[in-house]
Amino acid sequence: MNKVLLTIEDLDLGYLEKKGDKFVFFANPAGIRQAREQYPYDMKLFMLSEVGMTQFDDIPYPYSEYINYCDRTDIASKAKISEEDSDFDKLYKVAGLEMERVHFSIKRYQ
Repeated sequence: MNKVLLTIEDLDLGYLEKKGDKFVFFANPAGIRQAREQYPYDMKLFMLSEVGMTQFDDIPYPYSEYINYCDRTDIASKAKISEEDSDFDKLYKVAGLEMERVHFSIKRYQ
């Protein structure tokens, strides 16, 4: 099962996975608590659940911001994105690239 980790610097905030036709975010409360202390400005944009898991019909923010990068030909080429890929597949492929953090970063969850 592919999972996409959400981080801020070296802190894990949780991960997103696709289950059926839903997207499920699994929060890391300890990482979120520490991030709120160390990065209060960035964390003002964190609107996901802080404990447990939350189910969504669509890819939630801030993950959804990375879908926009898939339209860039340079990123699509590096990530090996194809037209047949679902949005979650694209997200997972982009998570494999080294990209600069704006507020949050995504990585493939191992």
